[in-house]
Amino acid sequence: MGARSKGCRTCKTRRLKCDEQEPACRRCQKANLTCPGYESIFVDETARVKQSAQQSEFMIVPSRKQRYHSHKIQSSHASTKYGDPNATLPLVAFKDKIVVAFLATRMFEARSPFRACSSNNHDLLGQMVMCTDRWWVCKLIQSRQESLHALALMYFGRANHLKGVETDASKQYGQALQKLRLLAFNMGDGWKSHADGLAQLMELRGPSRHKGCPERSIFLEQRVVLVSRAILFRRRTFLARPEWKTVPWEDDPQSKLVLDFLLDILCDFSGLLEDLDSELATKEPSYLDLQVKTESLIKDLNAWWRQWLTNSPNAAREVAPARNTIMADEEGLLYPTLLSFDDYWDAYSIIMYNALRILLLQVWQVLSDRSPTIKALSEPGLLDETNSTVLQGISSDMVALAHENMRLLEYFHVHSWVGTASVRYPLDVTYGCLPEGSRAAKWLGASRKFGLPAVHRFRIAEG
Repeated sequence: MGARSKGCRTCKTRRLKCDEQEPACRRCQKANLTCPGYESIFVDETARVKQSAQQSEFMIVPSRKQRYHSHKIQSSHASTKYGDPNATLPLVAFKDKIVVAFLATRMFEARSPFRACSSNNHDLLGQMVMCTDRWWVCKLIQSRQESLHALALMYFGRANHLKGVETDASKQYGQALQKLRLLAFNMGDGWKSHADGLAQLMELRGPSRHKGCPERSIFLEQRVVLVSRAILFRRRTFLARPEWKTVPWEDDPQSKLVLDFLLDILCDFSGLLEDLDSELATKEPSYLDLQVKTESLIKDLNAWWRQWLTNSPNAAREVAPARNTIMADEEGLLYPTLLSFDDYWDAYSIIMYNALRILLLQVWQVLSDRSPTIKALSEPGLLDETNSTVLQGISSDMVALAHENMRLLEYFHVHSWVGTASVRYPLDVTYGCLPEGSRAAKWLGASRKFGLPAVHRFRIAEG
């Protein structure tokens, strides 16, 4: 009896020789027919893998005894002229193929990826062996994409309740991200592409998908990156919508921290920047609406400062620079004293607050310069208000606010956060506010050697 034809269904029906091209044969293409593809042929390899399946029970990580046994098997068959080494290898030798086929079987065959595994291991193995014969699964296996294999490994571990496999998957995915960072983030603006992709994923998920753990933690961490991207590119962010300011916390309203409310104001400010640029581009701009929005945001920011001061009245203190301080140049120390905090998030809140206050003051200055008819703000305490701390607080002195941010950089450097994208926005704003040619500006412009990201002068007056 001859071998079964491997041709597509159309060629077999027409009794023609099929060229077996993937994903569609050329005969069907030439005949302007839709190639229905190829039949999946189940290959029963139960006898070959029975012993290995019983020993490993689909364990991806072999024990020391299994590794030794596998080594002995391979060594003994290497010297056999006609021996097939694959015939006696345990399943761990096919780890990558198995986990990718498992992922394909569970996800692309309309099956729940986390459904408990079949009690019949041989039946499940047969499904995966059949799945590996499909052209698109073979393509996935041959691609050797580390992120794909990490995902497949994680699904395999979750479905089979193998914590060790999940740990290995996390490590493998971390290694893939490290390689991506080397390729993308060292290109200067690579973080922007990362932020764009992150924004699309987060917006598609919607706010209700960020209410539980760990989704909300990821949302809170990445919101800083997204709003920084929006401000630096002067574009409104979807995070300014009311539902994105409320829904992630609606199950636990008390968990919304003071810093979270500051980020709400930052999200609104990104929209003000876009409106400002749009108005300035018109032939006869009207600034009244922009003035009202700016005053409202300044009031919101002042209210935020007063609340933060109530919660953390003694958060900041002045300290002398350490001997190995980074805040020095060839002339000596940049500042006689620096700022330190007991809590990192208090320090981070202040550097973000100062940067936002500088930008709001710059917006007001632009509006005042372009429209002298706009009345100066007269409400007491709107631009300046004294406080009993070492911080500027509610102040209209933009340069003093910028220098205060500079005095915070030693603290961030010690805590190893200064090189992340989360401080890029306040650093760019600080750099843009410092007088050009000043010692502080020169130091910040050449500070990448201390682990800071490359800074760019950012000012509202610049297009």
